[in-house]
Amino acid sequence: MAWAEEAPRDLLSAILARADMYEAKQGVGLYNADDPEGGVFLVQSGRLDVLLPEEGLSHPLGHCLGPGWWAGDISAISGQPRRIALFAGRDSNVLRLTRSELARLCDEFPQMWQILAKMAAENMDIAIGASASLRIEDPTWRVAACLLRLTRTGPGWNNALPISQTELASIANISRRRVIGALSELDRRGATSRSRLLIRIDPVRLQEFEN
Repeated sequence: MAWAEEAPRDLLSAILARADMYEAKQGVGLYNADDPEGGVFLVQSGRLDVLLPEEGLSHPLGHCLGPGWWAGDISAISGQPRRIALFAGRDSNVLRLTRSELARLCDEFPQMWQILAKMAAENMDIAIGASASLRIEDPTWRVAACLLRLTRTGPGWNNALPISQTELASIANISRRRVIGALSELDRRGATSRSRLLIRIDPVRLQEFEN
């Protein structure tokens, strides 16, 4: 995340020192929608899935977060219940900074409030982008927008996204058949290449679909 590049080193060191590290096996929930407020989570390795609450339905996959990305900031700041669910989409190593530790850091480092605001702003940009992508009618352009968003929230993946076509279909909210067609066109244009459960992207070529 961009804020980490601007944060003072002593603050970054304090954040990492106060955080708990644990392994989250695939399918394990970090929190559910409507859970009480809590802390923030850093993906060190693996993949965390953002699941969107839908009444009467299983939670659809809305987005994936990869190494280097933080989640949970809105609830940590506001003290309001969680609005989404966060689950381990793959076996993952996660750092958790509890809300109580966040409060102590804010007392000791006034810059921490600015860090939390920037963290929230970056996640809000991703949410706005997710909403905007669902208004794109052309499936190839919609899939391209989703892939760009995924790689931006998984810098540690280095443009190799651990995601299946079925999972991408849920994120793009289109059929798997349309996702396959879109990926075939992106492959042809040199913007993507695929192997089992992995989609490699060329972000420069994908960005052509944003223009």
